[in-house]
Amino acid sequence: MNRTLLVYLFLIVSISAGYSQSTSLEKAQQALAEIGEVNFTFKAETQAQFKEMIQFLSISHKHVDQKKLEVEAYANQETFNKFLQYGLDFEVLSSKPNFDPHKSASTKSTQAWDTTWDAYPTYTEYVAKMNYYATTYPSICSLQTIGTTVNGRSLFVLKISDNVSSDEAEPEFFYSSSMHGDELAGFPLMIRLIDYLLTNYGSDTEVDNLVNNLEIFICPNANPDGSYDAGDGPGDDPNLIDSPIRANANGQDLNRNYPDNQNIGRINGNGGNTSRLHFDSTNNHYEPETEAFMKFEESRNIVLAANFHGGVELVNYPYDNTYNQHVDHDYFEYISVEYA
Repeated sequence: MNRTLLVYLFLIVSISAGYSQSTSLEKAQQALAEIGEVNFTFKAETQAQFKEMIQFLSISHKHVDQKKLEVEAYANQETFNKFLQYGLDFEVLSSKPNFDPHKSASTKSTQAWDTTWDAYPTYTEYVAKMNYYATTYPSICSLQTIGTTVNGRSLFVLKISDNVSSDEAEPEFFYSSSMHGDELAGFPLMIRLIDYLLTNYGSDTEVDNLVNNLEIFICPNANPDGSYDAGDGPGDDPNLIDSPIRANANGQDLNRNYPDNQNIGRINGNGGNTSRLHFDSTNNHYEPETEAFMKFEESRNIVLAANFHGGVELVNYPYDNTYNQHVDHDYFEYISVEYA
């Protein structure tokens, strides 16, 4: 092979690589313009770079290989611009979420969605169902709106207990789901948990024991703006789940918007500024959804909570962002293994 041919082949490869990255950038900018976030994969150059970048990118559990330094990530415009400064190749996974429209089951069947459980509710149906539970089972169920989202949707928390209007000296449990708006498996499951507890109370001894001895709080959807994001395409409907996104309506990953125990040096009660773990209106940088949940938590005496995500089967122990174990690690390991 002569030198001219080698140079020619090198130019073809270079042009191809450059075109590929140009196309990826166009896809990324299209996704950011349409839905406010971009989902992409990349490979870091070093372990140090890997650790540095996951501090500001929203990382998906579906694809993280720390040995190969390969990552699947989400970014808004600000964090994507920061990523681009590293000059790494990347591949956009989709310019829009690959999600089939999930209309109400009532449009496809003579039975409603909450009878067949074969479709996600519309936002209107979700609101109606939460209010239905509170009015149908008022002796053991009450509905609270703890705040509103960026787009004005309600953040519902439903309380279930035998003396629901009283704050009894009972353990308080809190379940929430879908702070990542496109991780929806837990959303209908939380509604079904509510339905199961309410409809079986008085006829199931296990349910009776739970309701009579606990105060159970359930938020089926912690990011309805993300789940019911309409995008800007033809036929997009903000009442349907057809183009869900990970972030809230401001493009912020709510799972990266809470105080970090490592950043403030607060691990297992040793040192650090405890006030920074709580909401403070001074220099507030929290999203309205984050603020609502922080204030709700501070108003309660919750002893155990679980937040449901999607995409991979795992249970994260408390302090999963540090090598330090929680003081109650053995207990959390036991109940997590039992659950799994």
